[in-house]
Parts: sequence; C-alpha cells; structure tokens
Amino acid sequence: MSDLPALDFDPFLRDALQGEPVIRVRLPHGAPGECWLATGHDAVRFVTSDPRFSRDIVGRPLPSMNKYLVPLDRAVSFVDPPGHTRVRSVVSSAFNRSAMAALRPHAQAVLDEHLDSMVAAGPPADLVQHVTSPSPCRSSELCWACPRLTARACARGRTPS
Repeated sequence: MSDLPALDFDPFLRDALQGEPVIRVRLPHGAPGECWLATGHDAVRFVTSDPRFSRDIVGRPLPSMNKYLVPLDRAVSFVDPPGHTRVRSVVSSAFNRSAMAALRPHAQAVLDEHLDSMVAAGPPADLVQHVTSPSPCRSSELCWACPRLTARACARGRTPS
C-alpha cells in the first residue's frame, strides 16, 4: 500500500493505540467538543459493558468526527440494553463466522460489480458514489435475502415503491 498514501492508518489513532488505554480528545464537530477515547481492550470492554455508560445519544449533543452525524432513532448502535441485547440476539446468527464465510463470495461479487462500474464511468474515479455508498446496501440485501433495491431507495433507507 506504499503507493496509496491516502490509505495509511491515521497517525493520531496509531499513536493513541500505542499510548494510554483511555485519553481525552477533542473532536472537530458537535458539542461538547471533548470526549474520552478508549483504545485498550480492557477499557473498551469496560465502557461497552458497564451500564453507567450509555449509547442512547438520540437528541443529545455529542462530539463527532464528521459534521453531519445524525443518529437514527432506534438504530441498534444507539440503543442501551435490554433493547440492544434483544435486537442483537435476533440478528447475531446472521453475523457468525460461518454465515460470514458463506456470504464472502457474494460480497466479493458485489464489490467487483461496483468497482467495475467505477472503472467504466472513467476518470475521475468517485469511490464513494460507485463503491462505498452502494456496496453496503447491496451486501445487506444479500445478507437478509431482500429483493434488490435501487440505489436511491437504499440511500433514503426504504424500499422502492
């Protein structure tokens, strides 16, 4: 990857991973601007399992790495137990090792399809438009055995009418 410097691991995160397991950081967007970053395994495990820490950020001010973070109401990433545990127990079998191994060839085909479409579109290449935006939607369709959705409907978060 030496010929692709833009894909180098973020120097700040590399240093953070080699330093203290919990550090205070200032993020560029949101409020308040400062938060705690847990990088050590034990610290991350503690924070993600201790009920005194919450994932429920909907409607709360929070620091963010990007300017337009919009937590979706009831998204499993932003739900505390027992709601998170309930949803996770329902979907966890779809993400176990054997299920992921079975989906790998399909996911590779999806990625290849989207990379081919980017190459066919010609320069300049738009990785977001051709690969990173449509690939998760198409891969999710495969995972959940959903009918193929249009990119526009997927981007809006609903099936086409």
